[in-house]
Amino acid sequence: MSRKKCPLDENSLGGRLRSFREAQKYNIIEFSNLLGISHGSLSDIENNNAKPSFIPINALIRNTDINIYWLFTGKGEPTRNSISEPQEPALKDPKIKEYIAAALRIFKSGNSFAANSMENCIKYLDRTVMTEKRLDDLEDEIRLIKDETRQNKKGKTI
Repeated sequence: MSRKKCPLDENSLGGRLRSFREAQKYNIIEFSNLLGISHGSLSDIENNNAKPSFIPINALIRNTDINIYWLFTGKGEPTRNSISEPQEPALKDPKIKEYIAAALRIFKSGNSFAANSMENCIKYLDRTVMTEKRLDDLEDEIRLIKDETRQNKKGKTI
């Protein structure tokens, strides 16, 4: 008996990871083996019930062409091979490029202390991105309320 798959949410890290896996034509068992984790752990990550640790992130970088910036932010292209010219203004900033290159070197180095530190930084970045998204959503809601208020005022004065 198969379980029902959670809806794909490409606005989340887990949803983007599942989208990437499916685009690469991996089933969940093949992809979890590639990442060195159980398929249950991969399912938890894809369904946003868990955050990926160093092991699957490191394996993603080493074994696939996933664009880690896209995975964590949803910005840019899903794969490194499809990146011709950075489309995000932040990626044109040399300091940001330097940080991304350093992060990739750390994950590829196999230094577990540095990787654990980077993992904590990535978790912090993920929380920051989610907070920024919630703030953007709140700003949109405030704009809608203001627009509705203006419309109601116009309707009452006529």
